[in-house]
Amino acid sequence: MKLVAGVDGCKAGWFVVIANANTGEITDFQRVNKLADLFQYSHKLSIIAVDVPIGLLSDAKSGGRNCDVLARKLLGHPRSSSVFSPPVRGALNHPENYSDANFANRKSSIDGIGISKQCFGIFPKIIEADALVDPELQNVIKEIHPEVCFWKMGGDSSPVFSKRSSSGRKERLNLLSGVGFKGISDVFGNYRRSEVQLDDIIDAAAACWTATRIFKGHATRLPEIPEKDTSGLFMENWV
Repeated sequence: MKLVAGVDGCKAGWFVVIANANTGEITDFQRVNKLADLFQYSHKLSIIAVDVPIGLLSDAKSGGRNCDVLARKLLGHPRSSSVFSPPVRGALNHPENYSDANFANRKSSIDGIGISKQCFGIFPKIIEADALVDPELQNVIKEIHPEVCFWKMGGDSSPVFSKRSSSGRKERLNLLSGVGFKGISDVFGNYRRSEVQLDDIIDAAAACWTATRIFKGHATRLPEIPEKDTSGLFMENWV
């Protein structure tokens, strides 16, 4: 049986939803400490779709990477605000201090473009992914954005409500149920909120759905012909 996974960062590592690649049936939910732990799984994962920037600019530019610009265009207002521009790779050398990281990002750009506090907040996750993924592994690990997954799930239409609201969670659970990903809320009580938030579980399920699409060859990537960064990684977003 071929398996795929959807992964979203959480307070206590990463939350993972695993599904049968061919049928789309969810086979497992789990939390792992590190992305690399997924390669200890008893069954090899054919595709791992993860909500984390993979492939980073060396020089900051307005709007970030091309895939970020295109993702925002698809989502439209107000969901487009959920797509923030990742840091340049040089900013990752300052994981302990926002001011230093922001300065490094601004220094890379002729326009003095900095980074948001939200972006700095996930530096540990970006650093972890950047250390793990190389061009060969990028054949398995694919960058996604959950809101773009839900946009596609909703028939190329963005969710109406914020994912952090009860209405937004219900809206996204209904979308998941509509594509056969049922029973997501049944596992909500299995994890402490101090470790895994509800939207982490929901977003990982959306990523898993996109992983099945990538496996079957139904997904597209933004942009169609992505640029590579200085490490040889594609700067792309799958949907």
